[in-house]
Amino acid sequence: MTTCLRPLEKNDYYKNYMNLINTFTRTPLHTTYEQFITQFDKICNQNIRVVVIELDNVIIATGSLIIESKLHNNFKNMGHIEDVVVDPYFRHQSYGTTIIDELIKIGTQNNCYKIILNCNSDYTKFYKSKGFTIKGIEMCMYI
Repeated sequence: MTTCLRPLEKNDYYKNYMNLINTFTRTPLHTTYEQFITQFDKICNQNIRVVVIELDNVIIATGSLIIESKLHNNFKNMGHIEDVVVDPYFRHQSYGTTIIDELIKIGTQNNCYKIILNCNSDYTKFYKSKGFTIKGIEMCMYI
């Protein structure tokens, strides 16, 4: 079994990426390659990093880091971790840890003074083990 941690690529559409994302979010059930590429080109830029773990030509885990430039804290950046998901079959095998460690590394390399994330309360133990603390209150408005 060959495992690879790397940035998201356009060809990942054919490697189960959309099925993986569909396990946790409200993505249309069928996304065409053209729709995927249009969105890929919008999000995969200098301020958004999407990483994946590929195992034997199938994407089994992913996560994103959005890098936000700030006018305070000596003009450092803030990172937002988003869309962390591991295929249910491969959970509890350290793939989530690998994704989070890589996103923290990317944040550090990009001068982030802090990295934040929102998660379901079921996952707080995992994120605490990675050094995150509960701070503040999350509020949300779906439009």
